[in-house]
Amino acid sequence: MPMSQTLRRQAGVVVCVAATLLFGGKATAAEARAPEPKAPEPKAAPPVRRPVVRPPVAAPMGELPDVPETPAEKLPAQFFAATGQVCLQYAQWTKAEECFREAYGRDKDAGARADYAFSLGQLLVRKKDYDKALPLLEEALKNVPEASRGILMRRCRLALAALYEKMNQPEKVEALYQGWINDPSSPMEAEMARRELLRYWQRAGKLDAAVARYEAALKEKADDKQALEMLGLVYTSIKPDPQKSLAVAEKLVELQPQDRAAAMQLLSAYEQAAQYDKAIALVSKLTERYPDAADTLTFRLAYLYVRSGQKEKAKEFAASMLAKGPEMSQRHGVAAGICSLLPG
Repeated sequence: MPMSQTLRRQAGVVVCVAATLLFGGKATAAEARAPEPKAPEPKAAPPVRRPVVRPPVAAPMGELPDVPETPAEKLPAQFFAATGQVCLQYAQWTKAEECFREAYGRDKDAGARADYAFSLGQLLVRKKDYDKALPLLEEALKNVPEASRGILMRRCRLALAALYEKMNQPEKVEALYQGWINDPSSPMEAEMARRELLRYWQRAGKLDAAVARYEAALKEKADDKQALEMLGLVYTSIKPDPQKSLAVAEKLVELQPQDRAAAMQLLSAYEQAAQYDKAIALVSKLTERYPDAADTLTFRLAYLYVRSGQKEKAKEFAASMLAKGPEMSQRHGVAAGICSLLPG
């Protein structure tokens, strides 16, 4: 039986409701499964930047520190003096003179200026500008500091004496050497001054007259120490005369028996006069008196044996040196030298 119109209408309504429920449920489930949208997170505030304080770091080895350059007008005198020394090594004479002149002008200390004045004076002497060099060298000699009175004082004296000689001022040359001789600070310096004065007299043709004066002084006063010291040098090295040298040396030791320089001069006089027995005896005494010079005197004694022809004594002496053990290496060298001079 055909379905009535009312039933067909009701069936259509049921189908629509079922479809709505079916598809609507799926959508609802999908919506339930989907994550809920997240709310935007608040942006974090940027960190506050604080200045980092770090300790100063030294420049790595081999690198220069990043410091401003020192202006030339603020450089100390020592900078120019050191630069001048480098210029001297490379024969940059003009540049060296400029540097030492700058150092001399900047430093106010008299002792430091003495060193710069000496270097500057030497450069002017090289240029033969003697008139400008003279006051500088005289100032240097006058103001040599105590700490440099050894080498610098000697160099100043020698340079100034040479300049006086170049300028033909013999009185100043002799006065300088006499003052040097009379300086009691060092006997070795006084002996050097005597030698330099005698050499100057020899160059100037005045040596014979000086020797005559000293010999005349000894005739008037046999213990004239200065005359004996000057004649001792003349007869030992400048105008060798073994017998006169020995007589003078013996007199000096008689006057000053404890003086080491006089004793050594007497030893040289014995050798020069070929009086080897006396020389050997004197060396033995000096070795006991001056133990700090034992090695030097031992060397001298060994060759005295050789020169005097005492071959067996020399061999025994060499053997005694070897027997002292390896710690006496210097004396082993003496022993070897003796053996090389002896036959067989």
